[in-house]
Amino acid sequence: MYVQHVEIEGLATAGGIQGHVADTSLAILKHHKVEPAVKWVDNFVFFQVPLIELGPPTCQPHFKFDLAMILLITSPLGIPWHPISKKGHNFASSFSYVGFNWDLPEEKQLCLLAKILSTITQPSTCHNKKSIASLHGSLQHVTLIYQQGHSHLPGLSCFLSKSPNVHILHHIPSNCLNDLRWWSCTLSIPHGLHSLSPLLHHPLDIWVDTSTSVSIGVLIGSRWAAWWLVDGWISDGQDIGWAEAVAIKLAVKWLTLSGLHDIFLNINCDNTSVIASFWKGRSQNPSPNESILRISSGLTALNLSIEPSYIQSAFNKADNLSRGILGTPDSRLLPSVVIPDPLKPFLVPL
Repeated sequence: MYVQHVEIEGLATAGGIQGHVADTSLAILKHHKVEPAVKWVDNFVFFQVPLIELGPPTCQPHFKFDLAMILLITSPLGIPWHPISKKGHNFASSFSYVGFNWDLPEEKQLCLLAKILSTITQPSTCHNKKSIASLHGSLQHVTLIYQQGHSHLPGLSCFLSKSPNVHILHHIPSNCLNDLRWWSCTLSIPHGLHSLSPLLHHPLDIWVDTSTSVSIGVLIGSRWAAWWLVDGWISDGQDIGWAEAVAIKLAVKWLTLSGLHDIFLNINCDNTSVIASFWKGRSQNPSPNESILRISSGLTALNLSIEPSYIQSAFNKADNLSRGILGTPDSRLLPSVVIPDPLKPFLVPL
């Protein structure tokens, strides 16, 4: 304890001192059967496991330790726990740990979103290494929830590695701005969550198809939706690849509004280039890129994952819808498919 007092926290040569004290504290608590417990630097979280007892189902569960016991054990050590009124808190079904409430607190999400928007809305502004490193560190932190965000950080990492010192100002490269736009789209969706359980496959039957001269069709189970492609939609790089990506985007839009989360699903599609672009996370054509960005953001925020699978056009169940042939009498219209504002000039519901 005296060494910790002399070599203050933050001194480069005293890197393990705080960890030694924390590790020893956990070992003492474990000796008293206070486990499982984990720590990161000076952040501790303890888990209570109900004791198995015979009795009516309405009985309150019993535990082998509580907060009072933890404080009683650590009191002789002089450990200065934060009071419950500040950072500490009693046992509960949800808890805050290293900045998370095991979903991303809204105030933290909005703060990070504001930091990103202030960067990408002024692309001509120069930034120093310190400000970009701060943003990069915050994004690394939230990849605990937004795990697909890992693939949207290497550009910033590379940019930081090439910055010689904290004083020189730099323009942010276009690839970094694209990654930050993905983050802004993702963090704009409220209530981000990520379950610790493995994703389970959902058997929902999803088919999408596009006909260049007619329409876009989406079939989910026995429910369908279709949209006419407005004359003149082929412009500014928008081609059949863009339309096929939009079909997947519309299906995902319904999925994100349906209450589904923490699962992965198959989406059947007959365009191999769009499927390949989705797996790579990008396309050589900027227009499909925008759809891929929006699709990924919507999925990440709800811990959803899709696996686009190739199906021959002749066997695509959404083929008739894409040709303007509407659903059969025993099928029903797919509700709650909201056309995003950027797509409204190009699509008209059948």
